[in-house]
Amino acid sequence: MPPITRYANRFQAKEDVASYDLKEYWAGSYSSRIWELQRPLLAEILLQHQAEVRHSLTLLDFACGTGRVRVVHLPRYRGLDYRHIAKGH
Repeated sequence: MPPITRYANRFQAKEDVASYDLKEYWAGSYSSRIWELQRPLLAEILLQHQAEVRHSLTLLDFACGTGRVRVVHLPRYRGLDYRHIAKGH
C-alpha cells in the first residue's frame, strides 16, 4: 500500500503538478467528465453575477491548485494556493 501523503505536500515540484493533471484529468477520466459538466455552469453563474452587479468581477480562487477554474476566462483572476508552484502551472 502506498504511503499517505498530506495534500499540502503533494505538489512540491512542477513534475508533480503535471503528473496530477495527466493522471487525474486525462481525456475520458471521471474527473475530466465531471469538469466538463461543471465548467459551463460555473461560467454561467459568474457571468450572470457580473451582469447583475454591472461591473467586471475579480475571482479570487483560494486553494486554486493547478488553476483549472481559470479557464472560465474572467478578465481578472487571482489564484492563491498553499504551494505557489501549483498555481504557476
